[in-house]
Amino acid sequence: DSGADSGSGSGGDPPRRRAPKRRTLGERWRRAVRPVGRRRRRSAWRPSRRAVAGFAAGFLAIYALSIPTRILVAASAPSSVADVAPADVALVPGAAVWRTRPAPVFAARLDAAAALYKAGRVRLIVTTGARAEGDRVSEAESAVRYLTVRHGLPPSALRLESVSRTTASNARMAAHVVPHGARVLVVTDPLHAARAVQLARRAGLDAYPAPVADTRVRSVGARARMFAREAVLMVAADVSGR
Repeated sequence: DSGADSGSGSGGDPPRRRAPKRRTLGERWRRAVRPVGRRRRRSAWRPSRRAVAGFAAGFLAIYALSIPTRILVAASAPSSVADVAPADVALVPGAAVWRTRPAPVFAARLDAAAALYKAGRVRLIVTTGARAEGDRVSEAESAVRYLTVRHGLPPSALRLESVSRTTASNARMAAHVVPHGARVLVVTDPLHAARAVQLARRAGLDAYPAPVADTRVRSVGARARMFAREAVLMVAADVSGR
């Protein structure tokens, strides 16, 4: 008996649940509206990986198309002496030399520069290029000899820099020789003009293309190889900033 009494006493009846309090219409309205005002602010919009990848692909596609466009636009610049706008200086990037005389590609550039000088389009010609292994003179010295002997240009119309070995260094070193503020025509092969002008401008020169009309790069294969080479080098120049 005692065990039964203690069990019943300790357990007792379960507590009664209170009836839910009835809310007035105003309380219901405030309860319904309040969560809206307390919602957490969403963080700033973040693009998805797919959006980022799409943007990057679009940018690269536009950039890839700009390379041949830049090359072709510079190549189609006026090349006839009568059509070239007057300038102060003709800058001739260096090219191959055969012993002491310019190779045909280099000679064509020098012929074009001499024609501009004789027509009064420029007042000064700057030749560039160091001496390659196996050559007796530098590219710049060979060019000066060619212009004075073959074209009869006066030495006062010629300046040279003979330490550069690339198109980029041609431009950087020529910037120390070209008179300050001079308008410069970069006289080179059509497919080389875009990169040569770009590098000259980065060197601080007020440069414009003057593609050689009588270029020695004539065959389809040679032009295709030069186009591909210039495209790759332009990308490298854009990436390096040099």
